[in-house]
Amino acid sequence: MGIFAILEEECMFPKAFDATFKNKLYDQHLGKNQAFEKPNSAKGKAEGHFFLGHYAGTVDYNVIGWLDKNKDPLNESVVQFYQKSAVKLLPIVYSPAVEESGGGKKGDKKKGGSMQTVSSQFRENLGKTEVDECHVCAEP
Repeated sequence: MGIFAILEEECMFPKAFDATFKNKLYDQHLGKNQAFEKPNSAKGKAEGHFFLGHYAGTVDYNVIGWLDKNKDPLNESVVQFYQKSAVKLLPIVYSPAVEESGGGKKGDKKKGGSMQTVSSQFRENLGKTEVDECHVCAEP
């Protein structure tokens, strides 16, 4: 189960909080995935809850506020702005088809009436971009 899936799962539980999310990440990935590490505490440095090894190096993450941010819906005016963008990918990713699939008010709900979170929308949009064509990331 990936980080976004665990985040989605935690958002479904009303009594979940940042520490339970962090603990589930540790249970699922710590010692089982080479890219996932628990950071050492360092004085004078912000607390990191986990490290992820990326192609360009290791990045530390702090999970405080992730659950609240993930539940925060995308503003409808932002979606409309992206749908009219000159950048070809944005109208595809934020097409009305995404809104219609939710069956709820203005695309902010999924089937079954649960709130569509930021991570679920991200995973859905990532799936769309992966299907159509090859995408390459270049190191700056």
